[in-house]
Amino acid sequence: MAGPAGACAHGPGPGPHPAPASLAAAPKKVRVLLRHVFPEHEPLLGRSVGFTVKAVENPVHYLRVLEALERFAQGDELDDSITKHLLGRKLVARNEDAEEWWPSMWSGFQPLHMADDFHAPGISRPNASQLRVMQAAVGQPFSLIQGPPGTGKTATIANLVYFFRSEGLRVLLSAPSNVAVSNLCGRVSASGLDVLWMESEAREFVSSPYKHLTFLEKAKAAFPKARAILANRQRPSYHEDSKETYADTKYLQQLREYYLRNAAIVAATLSSSAAFANKYDVVIIDEATQSTDPEALVALLHGPSRVIMVGDHMQLGPVVMSDQAVAAGLNRSLFERLIRMGGKPLRLDIQYRMHPAISAFPAATFYEGTLQDGVTAAERHKPGLKFSWPDPRKPLMFYADTGTETTSWSKVSFLNRSEARKVIQVLGLFLQQGIKPEDIGVISPYDAQCQYIREALAQQDTQLARACKQVDVASVDSFQGSERDIIILSTVRSRSVGFLSDARRLNVAITRARFGLVIVGNVGLLSRVRQLARAWAWAWGGCACSLVEF
Repeated sequence: MAGPAGACAHGPGPGPHPAPASLAAAPKKVRVLLRHVFPEHEPLLGRSVGFTVKAVENPVHYLRVLEALERFAQGDELDDSITKHLLGRKLVARNEDAEEWWPSMWSGFQPLHMADDFHAPGISRPNASQLRVMQAAVGQPFSLIQGPPGTGKTATIANLVYFFRSEGLRVLLSAPSNVAVSNLCGRVSASGLDVLWMESEAREFVSSPYKHLTFLEKAKAAFPKARAILANRQRPSYHEDSKETYADTKYLQQLREYYLRNAAIVAATLSSSAAFANKYDVVIIDEATQSTDPEALVALLHGPSRVIMVGDHMQLGPVVMSDQAVAAGLNRSLFERLIRMGGKPLRLDIQYRMHPAISAFPAATFYEGTLQDGVTAAERHKPGLKFSWPDPRKPLMFYADTGTETTSWSKVSFLNRSEARKVIQVLGLFLQQGIKPEDIGVISPYDAQCQYIREALAQQDTQLARACKQVDVASVDSFQGSERDIIILSTVRSRSVGFLSDARRLNVAITRARFGLVIVGNVGLLSRVRQLARAWAWAWGGCACSLVEF
């Protein structure tokens, strides 16, 4: 936070922060703790009015990325074969006449063999595609695993971790987001393995279903002194700069180092992995296509002899706000860069999420027709649902709308009130049919449309409307990695196609649904998008519906 003349401040102090609603209800007083005050700012502290509190970017993440780049440039902290892969150097040509071949850069590397009947306890047995990919990955030092929607990449990672532990190897699990790391921890721990989640202490009071796997929770459970220290942190009188708290911090740091030394499986976000220097035999990065190139380096500098990056470059990549950085290529992940340089990913090619009618278009358009269905139409049919799909064999509908887009108050996003009304209408029909609110997702490429729909739902006062309020309404970008039985997509635009002209965003938008997909939008406009035009003519032919027909 920023106080007067740039003084740094934090508020409202340690402990869970009040929800935005509670702040709005009582905005008169906010307690602010100034951590860094320069002498020239001290006279300002005598004032009782005229202060501004402003959120500013935390530089820690960027400093960690910069340090990783500097260390990588020194060239002595990574295994040579890993370095060559990161730089995109080609493997030597395979000798087809030889019974076996081995690239010269892999000299000294010991490949591992995974049996055909391998599977980890508590994890779904790998299908043929997953087994093929895992067997290839354990036999080479560097692997890119492409996981299209619904292909079980998290289960594949969990099986790989169990295999590596059975071989006595230490594993670092990482991902760009805490949500992804939490999911990894949960899936790996389901196999009976002990995982140490090195969650940032800034998230001490953030809930998670796998919070018990974090260092702080493990320390509280095992050490009464740690439990007392962490309880003391929640007191209003707690001060970080006292002698007592300094000793407490040192004690927790020693505990932290003890846990890290003894943990065979450690999980952390890419950024948080910079907070410890322990070495690991294997580094596995999930959601690798959602991190920038240098962000991935932070986790890779833990000395692995094996690296596995898992992601899907046909879905959304990292978010980069700077136009200059985008022009320089920072919005291209390491995963995608290596593929563009000729790398061949190991692709998981059996999907278990979508009804075959929904998966047909992305399979043909984004995955060269190689994506197969592991579920049948009968398995993706909801008994009792009598929704009027235009083609009863296909749970797909394009609900035509000719409403006009408008810009949001911020002038950086768009909304379409006509589309919003149709979204709420369709949502109501699904709820009347007995679909649970938590099984429905409403998504849009534009935050302003999501906000408008949320506000419109909040104004409803019927029992059905109250159920609507439990439905998750979110942007397409934030919904990546999630799924729902029913997805309603509002495309918003009426003058230009906008965000859906990005093929990767389109892919994410239409692959979130398991049982049914409704798209609300301007048919004439969206048919200008090459991929959507193909979908219209082929996969979804006859699945359109106008207001009158509906």
